[in-house]
Amino acid sequence: MMQTVAATEFTPPSSLPDGTYAMRVRAYNADFNPGKFSKTIPFTIDTTPPPPPTPASPAHQSSSLNRPTLQWLSVGGDAQYQIELDNNADFSSPEFSETVNKTSLRTRSLAKGISYYWRIRAKDKAWN
Repeated sequence: MMQTVAATEFTPPSSLPDGTYAMRVRAYNADFNPGKFSKTIPFTIDTTPPPPPTPASPAHQSSSLNRPTLQWLSVGGDAQYQIELDNNADFSSPEFSETVNKTSLRTRSLAKGISYYWRIRAKDKAWN
């Protein structure tokens, strides 16, 4: 798509589908003579969130050490993972929430005799 505008910004008239694109710009002088194009600038549109990761361990309703390591399966790509741990099943007051670039996280020491819940979601550059 080629578009001439009298501004320093441009929004396409309709949404672009997910994909990789490139743009470049050039200016026109007062006599409408064009200058050289800028360098090509690539960009990606990504409106699809990463899939949910699959928890691997500890197993549901398991008893573990007071400092368990939470593990999950990778969703691939450049995903990061946000992990929340709470002693409330509704996650109304998380004990901690942390974002990591790996597929495991060792918790801090947890109180004995208390049930804890954990959940995880994948995040990428578009879905933070």
